[in-house]
Amino acid sequence: MKICLLVIYNHRYDKNISTIEKIYYDKFKYIYHIIPFYNGNKNNVITVYESSYYFQGYISQAYQHIKNKGFTHFFIIADDMLINPHLNENNLFDKIGINEYDVYFPNFRSLNNSPNWIWKKQALNWKITHPGVEIQDILPKAETVKKIFREKGYPLDEIEDGYKPISWKRKIFNFIFRKKKEKEYIQLPYPLLCGYSDIMIIPSTLMDTFCLYCGAFAATNLFVENAIPTTLAIIAPQIKFDNNCKLKYGAMWTDKDSNFLQKYNFSLSELINNFPKEKLFLHPIKLSKWKL
Repeated sequence: MKICLLVIYNHRYDKNISTIEKIYYDKFKYIYHIIPFYNGNKNNVITVYESSYYFQGYISQAYQHIKNKGFTHFFIIADDMLINPHLNENNLFDKIGINEYDVYFPNFRSLNNSPNWIWKKQALNWKITHPGVEIQDILPKAETVKKIFREKGYPLDEIEDGYKPISWKRKIFNFIFRKKKEKEYIQLPYPLLCGYSDIMIIPSTLMDTFCLYCGAFAATNLFVENAIPTTLAIIAPQIKFDNNCKLKYGAMWTDKDSNFLQKYNFSLSELINNFPKEKLFLHPIKLSKWKL
């Protein structure tokens, strides 16, 4: 196998390049950095032109530069993520608990299971028809996607439910009789999933279609955490999620998580040497605040 480590930068943190290469140089032979609007001269940095909100488009653009280099798999991570230091290109699949034909992705969830998610409204308003972009014949039809989701057991019924206006008569009735606000529903014109999208492993056999669909979603301004999980749900024959893997999810967003990091004194060496053995990754680790 020939694994490509793709590191995605949401912003121009060029100083992170050398730190990341020091961390991974003896673990992965092929490392590429994907950086928006990069104008430097490092051979393994790929410049992309896209909003970080739609960084699925970063992957679509970058892939065109490396698609013919013979890679069998693409291991895609965020630049502010630290991978379990025991992982390398030779043991990656065994340590995670996947096979070479699997896609690894942390999780899928439905829009209805994301009630306070700030990107939910945008997802509910997204349409496959978009001014200046013709993707109706690029992406599969909505009915085809629904069929795929049903066959694979993805949460189609939930994600079709969102919010819609109720009739003005009903609103007046509710007001007069002080009825509680009723739940309102719409049917999404196109099935969408959500999912944490800062780490994934994709076999090269899927990359052409993955990048085509991700590019279409980026061109129509669909947020990355809808675009990537929806794409993978459509195209991947088999996906291994975090709950079925040996190493576990390591996103850290709470105060408790931040306190956990304090004991390492912002030393990457300390964190690497004492990395939680059950975790696949820790994220975010803002490298500009840490020293090697």
